[in-house]
Amino acid sequence: MVARALGPTDRGLLAIVLVLFAVLPTVVSFGGPALFRALAAAGSSPSDAYRRLRHHSWVGLAVSATMAVLLAHAMPLSSTAERWSVAALLAIAALVSYRNAVLSASIALGRVDLVTRNSFVQGISTLAIISGLFALDALTVTSVCLAYASVAIITFAISSRPLVWKESESAPVFRLKYALSSIPGQFGELMLMRVDQLIAPAILGLAAGGIYSVGWSYAFMLYPLAHTIALGKVSGHIEDRLRGAWVTPTLIATVAAIMAAVAFPVIHILFGDQYAASVPVALVLVVSFALFGLSTLYVQRNLSRGKAYRNSVSALFGIATILVLSVPLSTHNEVGIAWASVSGAVAGMIALIIFERFDDRRRV
Repeated sequence: MVARALGPTDRGLLAIVLVLFAVLPTVVSFGGPALFRALAAAGSSPSDAYRRLRHHSWVGLAVSATMAVLLAHAMPLSSTAERWSVAALLAIAALVSYRNAVLSASIALGRVDLVTRNSFVQGISTLAIISGLFALDALTVTSVCLAYASVAIITFAISSRPLVWKESESAPVFRLKYALSSIPGQFGELMLMRVDQLIAPAILGLAAGGIYSVGWSYAFMLYPLAHTIALGKVSGHIEDRLRGAWVTPTLIATVAAIMAAVAFPVIHILFGDQYAASVPVALVLVVSFALFGLSTLYVQRNLSRGKAYRNSVSALFGIATILVLSVPLSTHNEVGIAWASVSGAVAGMIALIIFERFDDRRRV
């Protein structure tokens, strides 16, 4: 609906805004979510864990508000209303960071139901608001930004109920250094999935960025399901090996194959003829998101073990691969950028597997 209403150029601009909205919570959190998760998984005092999370959030709120104004001013927006709506969306990044911290800790505590509930509310709220705007013929960059801001506030509200866990007297001490060391990994994981959305319009132009973002949006539908499938293997488990993990890639590959098979008719129906060029992009990116979903097996275990730096190294390795390959592959237009994304996903996965194998050898 958004793509149909905005057209390729404005959809490309919106894609840039949404990438910033996805990444900014990690930047302004100063590692708060990883620290909160580590404290919960280790059995630290809940009151102390929440105190430290609130401290990170207040600082992040001030930083996000400042960055929001600067970024909105720097972007090529066409009106004052667009600038204020983009600024409003980016300014609440600290609230999103708080929500993400609670959901991440829920995974470590085996409460995947909380993640599922949040995803359900987020999806239903977004669909309801966007559908209402579409029916009123009121979908613009401004209204879509305000819609996403409203959904973020709703999901923050439902995640504000405090988690409860058993306190351990022998819980290790996690300091600010650990929180800060997690930022590259969290930032890298997000950018590994989204940096291509910035590269496409930067190299090929906003209209091409809009074509690319539609293919990306279709392929991204695989990720929440793949992520949930993988979470079922690691939720609440820290030191156990990945027994029976072969089931996860099999399920993910099956869903990916189905999505690839129906990509052409679905994109034609949902987005229209003007996005026909998005189909080959989607077919390639389905491979990327299958790998990103599968990587959850390793990413979440590293976080629960207090080894977030491994995710940092792996993600940065993947991003570097995408950046290096994007320029030469861009001669194949949007599809070339998509193949660069696949290469980055493969590189990041290889690094994660190497770290996991290193742990397996140490246990022998």
